[in-house]
Amino acid sequence: MGRASSIAKVIGINVAGLALALVGAEIALRIIKPEALQARLKMNELMRQGPAQAQGLFDSTTFRFEPNSQGQQLHTEYQHSVQHDRYGWRNPCFDFTKPASAVVIGDSYTYGIGVSDDDLMQCQASDLDPTQNIYALGLPGANIPQYINILKTQASTIGKVNANNQPIDLMLCMGNDYEGLIAYGKATDATEGKPSGPLPSLNHTGLKAKLSSFNSWVMEQPWIADLNLVQAAKLAAMQGGSIKDHGSYYSNYGGQTFYKTNSPSDAKDLRLALQRIQANFKREGVQLGQIILIPDGSEISTARLKRDGQLGGFSPDAIDVDHKYDQLLQACSAENISCVDFRSQLSGEDYYEFDGHFRPNGVKVMSQVFIDAKTP
Repeated sequence: MGRASSIAKVIGINVAGLALALVGAEIALRIIKPEALQARLKMNELMRQGPAQAQGLFDSTTFRFEPNSQGQQLHTEYQHSVQHDRYGWRNPCFDFTKPASAVVIGDSYTYGIGVSDDDLMQCQASDLDPTQNIYALGLPGANIPQYINILKTQASTIGKVNANNQPIDLMLCMGNDYEGLIAYGKATDATEGKPSGPLPSLNHTGLKAKLSSFNSWVMEQPWIADLNLVQAAKLAAMQGGSIKDHGSYYSNYGGQTFYKTNSPSDAKDLRLALQRIQANFKREGVQLGQIILIPDGSEISTARLKRDGQLGGFSPDAIDVDHKYDQLLQACSAENISCVDFRSQLSGEDYYEFDGHFRPNGVKVMSQVFIDAKTP
């Protein structure tokens, strides 16, 4: 009995000592505040909040937002309302008595995540040039198959606003649409136009899949996600492992991708993708116009890329931020498509600090670039 009591006492002392050490480590981390750890904690908070309310108004059956609906985008870095027009798209400045000067299809950047109605590209463009009457069909989270589906399902709306039958422009988010293009180039005739879920290239298998699933669960538990010690351990595992390593590129917390310096050429698949997209447009009776290449903030800011590397376990020195642009611009040139790269006109200040979308000043830059590209 005495021996059992002694063992229990030793175990109790060890457990208490461990608990004290963990509490001490948590306190120390909160005092020291390592840069990468603070970024990770802030990211956890923002990702839990997410700008999802207005997106809940989207009807996947009709593939548009509820006509004349209103919603909100609530986020730590921005809070604003949104309104959708008679056709179910976000165009508060569009003059329906006049034909569109341009029609553009895209994702959250085209929709305008992060900016109020007055600061949308369409509205800022008309402020810069009163002749601009841009109609945008933006769907947050969309990729190449969804863009084609917008073109197909919204043919009636496009025909009504685009009375002059002008070419339809695309806005591609280079942070994640690039892999969508590659996948589209590899698609079979039976799958090329079907809307799809997350890209296969970003879907882990085996141990990585289990770790990714566990991480998603942790992110939704504030009592765990906000503990410095837990996040420090996870960050160490991330930096020492290869969870964000997808072969020829790394991905960050938001799914944006960064290609390694020795990445192979994607030219063949990109050209096939562009050819397929042009054919899709032609089948719908319209012509593909210009493609605006929207940069990720970490492709503009070295400080941001460094932060992403710390959080994702890769070194900025291993990244070629020009890879995607060099490859796609070559493919665009080969297919005689006007693709617009405006990285040189942007700065890190044009993006929100943690969210990857443009601030109003970033949208203004994009608006001017769009106008300039459309001007003969």
